Amino acid sequence: MRRVEEVIIASSYVATEMPKIGAVGTATWADGGINILKEDMSELVTADITAAYDGPIHITRFDRQNQLRLSFKIDKKEIRRYAYKDFAAEAFQVSDVSMPAAPVVGTAYGFYLIDPHDREVVYNGRKLVYVVAVTGETQATLRDRLIAAVNSDATLTVTASATGTSVRLTADAGKKFLEGYERHHAFTVALYAGLIGETITATTAHSLGCGEFMEVYNLENDLDLGYKGHLNRVLYADQPERYADSSCDYDMYVIEHNRVGGDSVADNASASRPLTTIIAFKESGTGAAAFKTLLDGYMGVELDNNPNDAE
Repeated sequence: MRRVEEVIIASSYVATEMPKIGAVGTATWADGGINILKEDMSELVTADITAAYDGPIHITRFDRQNQLRLSFKIDKKEIRRYAYKDFAAEAFQVSDVSMPAAPVVGTAYGFYLIDPHDREVVYNGRKLVYVVAVTGETQATLRDRLIAAVNSDATLTVTASATGTSVRLTADAGKKFLEGYERHHAFTVALYAGLIGETITATTAHSLGCGEFMEVYNLENDLDLGYKGHLNRVLYADQPERYADSSCDYDMYVIEHNRVGGDSVADNASASRPLTTIIAFKESGTGAAAFKTLLDGYMGVELDNNPNDAE
């Protein structure tokens, strides 16, 4: 079941700035600026948190087209999950395969490389890379020949390099998908049966990252065009302004609502789809920390940043 998402792309938050609803915004209002409004459309401020304001809120953005964009109604009594994720840079998987100190002439040394994304992994996604030790073979020459064997195979999704006496395998940008954007790969490496003196060490775990531009762009591209769980894109010929910025990293807020709503599901789609509000805030945007403090205060939670996040 596809959830129904409302996406707000934010560049700044200033507590005292609000657009005039139905009119031109204040002189200092910035493109992509957001604010938090209470049920009566007045601004949520720190004093409301102190007074334990218990009503619903909306995250609002004032668009370049002089339109006020409201999120789904956020009622903390009806929130299933609230999560905050610092921007985390993507990480490519790295594994090292050590070479034996004394290669045995006539013995095959190598490994299987398995692409876990390939549905036909048994036939297409499982590659054996090996070389046979020759007279005078050393750790270094064995290593270098294996590196050459990996890098000469265009079907593999890893790049090999030397690190000490080991072959270092690093996931590359991977295969094309969707609109032609690349995704990087994880991979599985396994020793070829019967190999002598080799060990595998995973040095860097694969991580998809969070708040990458393409992640935010794809959210905006799909959902800002009006997609609410249906496929009739003809209704949305006039595209709104785009706010995802390729030069920026984003922090992400995800608010999962307990309620399901026909009020937010268009085009006769199922009214049982769960609602989710996603806020992508420029990591370096004005007021990012103040916005988080206010929203956390309203939700009544303290969230720790993920210790694995990369600045």
